[in-house]
Amino acid sequence: MSLNSELAKSVADLLKAKGIKLVLAESCTGGKVSGKLVEIPGISEHLCGSFVVYRVPSKMGWLDIPQDLFDEFTAESQQSASAISRSALVKTTEADISLGVAGFEDGNFWISINQRLADDTIIEVYKIELPAIGDTRSQRLKNIVTHCLSHIAIVLNSVLKCQK
Repeated sequence: MSLNSELAKSVADLLKAKGIKLVLAESCTGGKVSGKLVEIPGISEHLCGSFVVYRVPSKMGWLDIPQDLFDEFTAESQQSASAISRSALVKTTEADISLGVAGFEDGNFWISINQRLADDTIIEVYKIELPAIGDTRSQRLKNIVTHCLSHIAIVLNSVLKCQK
């Protein structure tokens, strides 16, 4: 079993054990994080879906991210990762947490994880900037997926307190 398959299984087990539902907003990964998770039988109970928003018009149209954000920052910025993560959670009312991932163009990427609290407030509980490592685009994407799955597991293990 590959590392990403093991991580996906771990995330699925944690989601199930904590009774948490996840939604993803994937820019630079193009749906590869959700693709790994859907390999796990029964994940549909805990994975609400994934917004694959690779292009700016998709981010704006599907997740209502304002043009101003892209005028001030870039689609590959930390602000973009935070915005798509938050918006995915706002739009997916059954989800408890969200992960947004953006970046890659300059060799770095950002992960943002948001949580919906009991009073329906949404807070960013985790964000990190990491280098995209690998000699090929395929290797870098695999590395980013590894980090996304790892950081979801970290949050589920140590930060997130489900408030149902």
